[in-house]
Amino acid sequence: MEIEKILIKNYKIYQNLNIDNLKKNNILIGNNGSGKSTFLQALFLTLTGRLDSQTIDHSISANLFTKQVRQKYIHEISEGKKPILPKILIEIYFKDEDKFAHYKGQENTLNVDLPGISMCIDFDEKFESDYQDRLKTDDQEFVIHDIPTEYYSVQRKYFNGDWVIQRKNPFKVFLWTEQKKVMLTILDDLFMTAFQVC
Repeated sequence: MEIEKILIKNYKIYQNLNIDNLKKNNILIGNNGSGKSTFLQALFLTLTGRLDSQTIDHSISANLFTKQVRQKYIHEISEGKKPILPKILIEIYFKDEDKFAHYKGQENTLNVDLPGISMCIDFDEKFESDYQDRLKTDDQEFVIHDIPTEYYSVQRKYFNGDWVIQRKNPFKVFLWTEQKKVMLTILDDLFMTAFQVC
């Protein structure tokens, strides 16, 4: 399988990243701290639902959001405003191949009919009442000072709208790290997309 496009919004250093025209083999080059490993982490997270060997459901924190989005939320909440709750969105668009036709659909940001997978970390509406109560409280123990990720959940879906069940996920991935070398490979019987950090 080959990746055609990748969209990343509000994840760590990526406020709005859109990459397309990817090849089978891709090399990421940049200075330390420029986001090469974070990019691979975002792909791995979306394809496996795992972050640092834990499921993302147990790893959601305000540190996953971009600095700009987080600072904006903190600033607005400290001024007594009701800021829009930010979300993280990562979408991986695969090349249109018959064997992945089942995962094909238009439930993606670009509304294109391709096989793909998306991950969204967003506020869970079932906590709306509790969140609104905390916005009104004067009790310092319950005042909100940062993005309230305890009210967030993760949605991983294929572009056809089906939920991702990891053990049935056809998009397999291998993340290899050794000191300063990082490589991510998305595997299939005959095709793969590889990313290497230099």
